[in-house]
Amino acid sequence: MRPNRHDEDRARVERHGTPSDEHEAPGAVMLEALRKAGYRLTAARRAVVEAMQSGEHRSAPEIVAEVQRRHPGVGRATVYRTLAILSRLCAVQPSLLRTAQAHYAAAHRGHHHHFICNRCHRVIEFGRCDADALAVQLERQWGVRVQGHLLEFYGLCQVCADES
Repeated sequence: MRPNRHDEDRARVERHGTPSDEHEAPGAVMLEALRKAGYRLTAARRAVVEAMQSGEHRSAPEIVAEVQRRHPGVGRATVYRTLAILSRLCAVQPSLLRTAQAHYAAAHRGHHHHFICNRCHRVIEFGRCDADALAVQLERQWGVRVQGHLLEFYGLCQVCADES
């Protein structure tokens, strides 16, 4: 099934060999990252993590709507602050996914990878990553500490390429 070309804000995500298939749930990883960094696991932060459990790429307004649907007392600013904290902790990764607003998804062990079709906006999430050697090189050369990364490739998916 092809994604609707006009529905850029709801990118379909296919997962191929991603670490999301591993044992630890994304929500548990996010809560552990918050706890290890010294943040309190408030009901509002748990609500944001709960909204992120599906593994879908969601925009901040979509996450706000989901949180407020389940927990009406949680404010919009709290959701945005929690997303910012989770992003700084590399527990979620924002990505534009060829739209005007960031979409957030759980980052598995600080890694998140996409192929995004320029025509139909299909998103293929993949798990294989050869960037670890580059991260080590950056750390040695520049004295930095790499905590995560986002890798995105753009082009035509097989269906769109076949139509060309």
